[in-house]
Amino acid sequence: METVLELKKSTKIVSELRTDKKKFNILYIGNDKDFKLAILDSGLFDMTYKENGFLAINYLEENDPPDAIISELLLQGMSGFSIRMEVQRRIKLQGIPFFIVDKSFSVEEKGEAWRTKVDDIFFKPVSAEKIYTRLSFLTRYKQMRNIE
Repeated sequence: METVLELKKSTKIVSELRTDKKKFNILYIGNDKDFKLAILDSGLFDMTYKENGFLAINYLEENDPPDAIISELLLQGMSGFSIRMEVQRRIKLQGIPFFIVDKSFSVEEKGEAWRTKVDDIFFKPVSAEKIYTRLSFLTRYKQMRNIE
């Protein structure tokens, strides 16, 4: 009979052996070096990053849309919510999953996330696997809705 530790190890090994995982192309807006490193080191994402919302909006207008956008809540010049509203105004960007990350969220900020139709909020530290799982779900859900 396997112990809990052995089960965790074998689950991790099986997860590492899976090669069918799609690498998502994400845009990260912020300047948290630890977060960027954790996402890149996971091997689950290709990432472009911009330090603020103005650079991100310019990037989005000039390039193909990413699979998802992950923004810090508080940024110089433009909040994650303001970026979300700018993204929603652009037809080619509508429907792209949008996540906000921060160390904490007030009740008001959670309400603002709902009002601006943020797809999810994540509390730091957050694992790349958790973001990947949520993005995979949203992608499959969107595909299923497009079939109907």
